[in-house]
Amino acid sequence: MTRPAMPTPPADRALTTLRLVTAGVAAACLAGFCAVAALRAAYPFELEWIEGFNLDVIAWIAEGQAPYGPPRPEFVPILYTPLYFAVAAAFTKLVGYGFLAPRVLSILASLGCFLVLYRLVRRQTGDALSGLVAAGLYASTWALTGKWMDLAKVDSLFLLFVLLAYAVAPGVVGSAGSARRSRFVHAALWTAAYFTKQLALPIAVALMILSLPVRKGKDGSLWVVVFLVAVPCVALAEALSGGWFLFYTGATFVKHALTVDIWEFWKVIGGRLWPSALVVALYLPLLAWRRRTAPATANAGRDVMALAFTLSLMAGSWSVYLKQWTYVNGLMPACLGLALMTGVALGRLRAWSLRETGFRQPWFGRAASVALAASLLLVLAQFAILLRAPGRILPSAADRAASHAFVERLSGLDGSVLVFSHGSYARLAGKGPGLNSVALGDVAGNVRPGNARFVARQREVAHAFDGAIAAQRFDWLVLDERDAAMLPWYLHVDGIRNEVDCMYPLTGARMRPESLLMANPVARGGEFPLGEPLLERYLSGPWGAPGDHGRPLGTPMPGKAEGRLELALTPGDGYDIVVATAPDSSGRRDMPLLDLYWNGRLMLAACPVARADSHTFRVGPEQVAESLNELRLAVHATDGAARLRVTAVTARPVGP
Repeated sequence: MTRPAMPTPPADRALTTLRLVTAGVAAACLAGFCAVAALRAAYPFELEWIEGFNLDVIAWIAEGQAPYGPPRPEFVPILYTPLYFAVAAAFTKLVGYGFLAPRVLSILASLGCFLVLYRLVRRQTGDALSGLVAAGLYASTWALTGKWMDLAKVDSLFLLFVLLAYAVAPGVVGSAGSARRSRFVHAALWTAAYFTKQLALPIAVALMILSLPVRKGKDGSLWVVVFLVAVPCVALAEALSGGWFLFYTGATFVKHALTVDIWEFWKVIGGRLWPSALVVALYLPLLAWRRRTAPATANAGRDVMALAFTLSLMAGSWSVYLKQWTYVNGLMPACLGLALMTGVALGRLRAWSLRETGFRQPWFGRAASVALAASLLLVLAQFAILLRAPGRILPSAADRAASHAFVERLSGLDGSVLVFSHGSYARLAGKGPGLNSVALGDVAGNVRPGNARFVARQREVAHAFDGAIAAQRFDWLVLDERDAAMLPWYLHVDGIRNEVDCMYPLTGARMRPESLLMANPVARGGEFPLGEPLLERYLSGPWGAPGDHGRPLGTPMPGKAEGRLELALTPGDGYDIVVATAPDSSGRRDMPLLDLYWNGRLMLAACPVARADSHTFRVGPEQVAESLNELRLAVHATDGAARLRVTAVTARPVGP
C-alpha cells in the first residue's frame, strides 16, 4: 500500500516560489539583453566613441597591415593586444566593413559568458535555477558597466577566455580531459585572454597567488605551463613588430597616470552591488563551518576556488580603477565574479536547506534555509537596482539622420579628411584611414615619465601627429571642440550643424564632431583665396562679392572705409605681404588711396590706386603672431567713392 505524500511545508513552498520568481527575472534579463543587442548590432555608426577607432584597427588588419609598428600619419596602433581585432577582421572579410562584425563577435562572447556561468554553477551545485540566476545577474549589469557587452570592444571576448580558463582548470567542476591536455588548454586560454586584453595578467597573477594555498600547491605546475606558453607568444609578437608591441601594449599601458582616489572602485561596489556582496557574505560563514566540520568535502574546496576566482576578478577591476581615464566597463570582471559567486551561494544554500549533504547539525539546515530566503530577496533587490533607469538604449531617428548627413558632407569634400576622434565616419565617406586621438592621447597624453627609450618612442608617436599636421597631410580636419582651429596649419571654417542632443554616443564620453577645419592656404606662404566661401569668416568690413577680377572693397561714398583680413602664418618666419589692387570698375572722379596696417601697425601709407598695381611690405619673425594676424586695408578718397578692387593677397616667405 502506497503511503500518501506528505504535504509541502508552507516555508518550503514560499522558498520555491521565491526561487522561481528570481529565476524568471534572470531569464527576462537574458532575453532583454539578446533583444537589445540584436537591435543595436546593425546600427552603422558609433554607439561609443572609441568603437570608431576599434573599427579603424579592424579595417587596418583586414587590409593586411601589421597591427603594431612605427607610427604613421595613417595609423597609430591601439594600446590593446590584437586578438579581438584579428578575429573581428576575419569576420569583417565575410560580412564587409562596418560595426556589424565586431559587435556580433562581442555578442557571441557575451552569450558564451552567460552559458559558461550557467554550466559552472549548475555542475558545481547541481541546481539549474541557480545557474540561470548567475547568468541573468551578469546580464543585468549591462547598463551598470556602460552598456559595453555588445559593443565593438575587447571586453566580452576577454572575459569569455578568462572564464573558460578558470572552468578547465583542475579542481574546478566543468574541467575535462587528461591532466596534460587540461593544462595546455588552460595555458592557451589564459594566453588568449592576455592577447585580447592585458587585464588578464593581474587577474591571472591574483588567482595564482590565491589558488596555490587553496589547492595546497597542486596548481604550481599549471601556472608554469601558462608561463611557458604565454612568454614565447609575447616574445614572438615583439619580434614581429620590430620592438613596438611591448611599447604600446606594455610600457605605455602601465605608464598611465594613477588616480588620487584609490577607493573609488569599492565605493561603486558598495553603492550599486551591495546586495550581491551581502549574498556572498551570508554564505561564507556557513561555508567556513562546513569546511570545518567536513574538511574532506570536495564541494567546499571548489566553492573556495570560486571565491578565489571572484576575488581575482575584483582585483582586476580594482587595478583598472587605480588609473585615470577609467570608465565603468572596468567593473565587468567584478560583476562577472560576483554573479558566479552569487549563483554558487544560492545553489549551495539550497542544497544545505534540503539537507542533501548528510550533515549532523539540525540547526545548519535551518540556517541555510533562512540564508537562502534572505539571499533570494537580496538578489531581487540587486535586479531592481541594476535595471532601474538604464538611460538611452537605442539611437534615435535624429541620431541616424545626423550621422548620415555628416557622412554625406564628408564625402562631398575634395581631398583627404581626418576625423580625428571618429575615424569610422571618414572611412564610411570613402576618405581612407587616418591617425586617431585615442592612440595619441594614450601614448602622449596623461602618462607618467619613463626611461630614455620610452620617451624617444613617445616623441616619435607625437611627431607622427605633429608632423602630419605641420605638413598639412590632410586637406580637412574634423575636431570635437566647437570653433576649434590648429593654427597656423588649419583654419576653422564651419561647424558641424547638429541638433542639440543628437549624434552623441549612447555610452562613454559625450563627444561628437563639432568643427570643420580647412588646410590653411597661406600657413607657409601663398595666396589667400579671397573668393572661397568657407573662408568668409576671416574677412570683415565692406567687402563686395568676389568676381573674375578680384574683390571690391570700400563704399560708394567719399571718405574712408576699412576692410580686414585675418591671416595665420608660421611663427618665427618672416614674410613679404603683397596686396594686389586695381581701380574699381565703376566710374569715378578721383584716385583712391590705400593704407596698409599689420596687427595695428601702419606699414604703408597713402598708396595710390590709379591702375593695377601691387603694394608690398615686410614683416619680421617677431611681428608674426602665434594666433591670427590682422591685415587692415584702409581706403580713403576725398572726392568720389572710397572704393577699389583687391585682386590678390599673398604672403611670401623671406629667408634668413
